[in-house]
Amino acid sequence: MKVLKVKKCTNCSLGKMKIALESGGLFITCDSCGFRELLWKPGMMIGKLIHMLKREEIDESKLPVCLRKIISDATLKPVEALE
Repeated sequence: MKVLKVKKCTNCSLGKMKIALESGGLFITCDSCGFRELLWKPGMMIGKLIHMLKREEIDESKLPVCLRKIISDATLKPVEALE
């Protein structure tokens, strides 16, 4: 699991929500209340991933190269520009 961002839980307000890349996709989870939601997985529209990264202010350079390549192909930006 690669944690991309930690923020206050909007579900319970007590715990911290982690946005993390796990096997199977990108999830948001709270260890305190048990909230868990799939944000994006391979096969979903790449635009949804790009929108979520912008909304959560997550730098694309934190993503693995394979996902940066997919974003690069979708946005026509060179992979190096996403680093």
